[in-house]
Amino acid sequence: MTAASKTFRLLEVDPGSHTIVSKTENDAVLKVDAVAGRNYFV
Repeated sequence: MTAASKTFRLLEVDPGSHTIVSKTENDAVLKVDAVAGRNYFV
């Protein structure tokens, strides 16, 4: 999934462990333990 500057994405995931990776000049990795019924803003 790609995103232009100043845009937003909504992604619904199942509860559990997930890894979010941002691919730019320098990659960034964020691990999230999603809980049912909660919202996370990254």
